Amino acid sequence: MTIVAQQGQAIAFCPGQPPRRLAVDTCASQAQLASNGEQLVWLHNGQLLRDGRLGPEYLGDVLANQTRIWLGSRFGFGFYRASRLSVAFVFEPQRAGLNDCLPLALGRGQLLEAACVLAGDRGWLFCTLATPTGRHCQVTAFTIRGDLLAQQTFDPAQTPWLTQIHGKCAVGNDLFAATDEGIVRIARRDRQLVVAQTFPATEPFVNAATPLLAGTDGIYAIAAQQIQRLQIA
Repeated sequence: MTIVAQQGQAIAFCPGQPPRRLAVDTCASQAQLASNGEQLVWLHNGQLLRDGRLGPEYLGDVLANQTRIWLGSRFGFGFYRASRLSVAFVFEPQRAGLNDCLPLALGRGQLLEAACVLAGDRGWLFCTLATPTGRHCQVTAFTIRGDLLAQQTFDPAQTPWLTQIHGKCAVGNDLFAATDEGIVRIARRDRQLVVAQTFPATEPFVNAATPLLAGTDGIYAIAAQQIQRLQIA
């Protein structure tokens, strides 16, 4: 499935089917729809919808044009923020209903950008916040059930794996991120997120801005001119 979106309009291209046009909500100037390659979900007029056999199917209500969503292989995640209120939810695209019990607290400050990685039954949310004391990155780890595993605030200037928040990937319970010194593995220890392992042999192939994708046969580093498969042990 290929999706092209701009200014609240999206076109979904599926093999063997005519293109489909969708009206979608936006948040931070980005159309809010997500796909895992097989399933498609999107926001429209404050409703979370999925692509059903007979057309759009309703999953739940959200805050129109203030909500961000992501979709993984097993579940989806989204959140919205209004004033000091932050509401996060998880959902399974094959069934109606949202679980908004995830205790997400973004704290004060202007939300500059957000990214999310979903893999298996785990998720990681990255939020960059601007406050009077500077820029901070908050990382939240959670489960498909909405359980909070860890929530920690970092100074990105002092945290090489958070130089930028996009392009990370997950395998099992661990998160992998690219840095200028190579790929690192992030793990949870006593509700804290720490660098559990470094892979200096990957340094020639990545930098802090290199997006990573998890595959069945390794981790793929995405560069402007090429894609390289890296086997990490």
